[in-house]
Parts: sequence; C-alpha cells; structure tokens
Amino acid sequence: MAIMAGVAFSPDRQQALSASSDGSMRLWNLDTSECLQVLKYTEERDFFFEVAFHPNGYQILVPGGMKMRV
Repeated sequence: MAIMAGVAFSPDRQQALSASSDGSMRLWNLDTSECLQVLKYTEERDFFFEVAFHPNGYQILVPGGMKMRV
C-alpha cells in the first residue's frame, strides 16, 4: 500500500498533485475528484517526499531538480 507523502495545489486551485511512496505522482481534477494522469519517477529515487506547481500552472517541480510539464 502506497503512502501519500505530499500534495500541491495548482495556482488556479483547479488541480492537485499528490506525491506517493510508490514512486508515482497523480494529477487530480478537484471538481470531479478524477485522476487525470499518473507520472512515475524512473530514476534511482523511488519515493517522492514533496512536489510543487510552478507559478505558471503548467509545470511541476520535484526534489532533485526534475521538472515536468502537465
């Protein structure tokens, strides 16, 4: 069972991004509670402790300098 380790909210408060102990991040629609996308970290790290949305709302930031577009 995976443990949610962190959560971040998009600047417009329409989406949330959860970080999990199974090495995944999930992008959620807050209006519908639907999981929009599952992202897996494929590097040596297998656990996300925290995530953040870039102020532009179109990129996310994770520890280690990894940046992804959503």
